[in-house]
Amino acid sequence: MKVLVLLAHGSRIEKSNQEVAELAAKLDGLIEGYDQVASCFLELTTPKFDDTLNKIASEGAKEIVVFPYFLAEGRHVRDDVPEVVERFKNDFPNISIELKPYLGMWQGLAEFISKGL
Repeated sequence: MKVLVLLAHGSRIEKSNQEVAELAAKLDGLIEGYDQVASCFLELTTPKFDDTLNKIASEGAKEIVVFPYFLAEGRHVRDDVPEVVERFKNDFPNISIELKPYLGMWQGLAEFISKGL
């Protein structure tokens, strides 16, 4: 089983968190090659990133791709997310986990934004 994990910061505003969950649901219907798309958060709300990874592993995932839904490289993107991924690799050496570049680093993002303006 291959799972895409959409990872966001998390907010005290529930509507903001719900938007992330809704995006994951839309991606689940658009992206081919994945059996599941899950959303989770680093802090302030649930489901938490590490809990989500553990749950996916217990459900039989063999391949996990993490997409950090962050616009800029701050402490979380630079330090916290890679630390959780490394811990997971150590705990589950038989499961492949790949950390994609965060949203703000994606090629074509500026062009995409300019087309919507």
